[in-house]
Amino acid sequence: IILSRIRPVLPFESDRGIFPAITTSPPNATEDKVFVHSVEYKFNGSTKLATKDFAVDHAFDQQVPNEQVYETAARSLIPIALGGGVGSLFATGQTGSGKTHTMTAIENLIARDLFQYAREYRQKHDCFRASFFEILGSKATDLLNYPQEVSILEDVLGQIQVKGVVEEQVRCPGDLTAIISRGSSYRKTVGTAKNDTSSRSHAICRITIKNLRIPESEDGVLYLLDLAGSEAASDSRNHDKERMQESVEINKSLTTLKDCIRNRALAVVSTKHVHIPYRNSKLTVLLKSAFELASNRACKTVVIATLNPSVLDTSHSLNTLRYVSPLKVQVPPPTESSSSPNDPASWTNAKLQGWVKENSTQIDPLILCPTESGKQLLKLPESAFIDRCCKCPDVGVKTAKAFYNKFWRLVVLARTKIRQEKEDAVKSVLSEREKAGIADMVAQQERMQSDPAALARWIESRRCGEEYERQMEEKLKDDPVKLAWFREDRKVAKEWREQALEKADAEIDKILEEGNGYGLRAIQAVLKKVDDGQDV
Repeated sequence: IILSRIRPVLPFESDRGIFPAITTSPPNATEDKVFVHSVEYKFNGSTKLATKDFAVDHAFDQQVPNEQVYETAARSLIPIALGGGVGSLFATGQTGSGKTHTMTAIENLIARDLFQYAREYRQKHDCFRASFFEILGSKATDLLNYPQEVSILEDVLGQIQVKGVVEEQVRCPGDLTAIISRGSSYRKTVGTAKNDTSSRSHAICRITIKNLRIPESEDGVLYLLDLAGSEAASDSRNHDKERMQESVEINKSLTTLKDCIRNRALAVVSTKHVHIPYRNSKLTVLLKSAFELASNRACKTVVIATLNPSVLDTSHSLNTLRYVSPLKVQVPPPTESSSSPNDPASWTNAKLQGWVKENSTQIDPLILCPTESGKQLLKLPESAFIDRCCKCPDVGVKTAKAFYNKFWRLVVLARTKIRQEKEDAVKSVLSEREKAGIADMVAQQERMQSDPAALARWIESRRCGEEYERQMEEKLKDDPVKLAWFREDRKVAKEWREQALEKADAEIDKILEEGNGYGLRAIQAVLKKVDDGQDV
């Protein structure tokens, strides 16, 4: 979920005559958008007022209180973490745009509601622990044991461990707010051209939730990240060497984080492999569990873009919105052709209950799935699934866990089969196309062998091409510059031909995957562009 929040114009800005240049769509609009108004200069020196708009899931103006931002952005993360999932909340934006103010308010509101949710969810069967540390580049520091450095490592099981960090048990809201306040007081801040207390590191509050009723279940994790303020080159021109290096590390980690969030969202809707470069930054290594494709844990990521409304900072606001807008990935509605009768996601409640009866004599379907469809049961966190199974007579945690794995194995097999069928269909067409190409080549060779005149013309055309190159080489041998140009031109022409054929193959594969008819006409059109020397 992508949100934006515009901070109010500060009193000293109003005294200087600075006015806001960012607005949001009206409350009755069908889509939330942020509008940035800026002055642009034309080539002839004249000016014009330009307005750029960016679509987000929720856009908050200057009058929206912290409580409303929390209700929209963060409150839904608590049940996910209590269910053994991973909830992540990021605040990003220009330095001085209100990130720390927003995150501090949200952290305090989460502390207020976390224990209330836990009482309603499992009646005190949880253990809460919290840690607070900061990351700057490849260096991580424990803010609850300052200035102790900690290491972010991956163990042999692929789990991320923060070695040396202090984790304190949290028993009430006051404990959590005290930890946040104490950790924030040690966070690295430095005065810059844009902000007297600019945050120079990423501050991470990690809340771990252990389900004591089902020890075998995964720990729920809630990450609250106040990211370091981004800066443009113009803001850092007066920095010393240390500040400049910090700015480089900040921007590098923010870029990696953006790539990971977007690629993780794309991986859900893409049929092809999508690489998630989480190892490129310590921050994204820490958040591996939120980016892992193989995990069946519930994950939700919320990004809040804080914006400075000042007319002098529209370029920074545009950069922030350009940073977060690609993270919003539209998930297309599922099509009937992509479903399988063996995929639990397509099952009705009646079919789901029938499967439970057939595959277990101990688990009562009226307890496990009284009203849910297959798709709804798949959205249930692992701990909640096991908890329901354990309510059946004589069912222990081990039996419930085995049944959970059996249910999810059906999902994996069904979706693997659908993907394999698509791949087999494409491979079949490509194989037929390859066979047809080989057959055409053999037929051409046979025609040449049976038609000496055609064979002679083909040999002559090859000879003429080689002769032309030889003559030009001989003619230009005394002018090494022109000879190098000629050779480069010939090399570029050959490379262009090879690249054009590669593009054509990719375009043909795309036509086949999209199922636009096993697009004979479309394929012929692509190949004709190559023959005509046009760009594919």
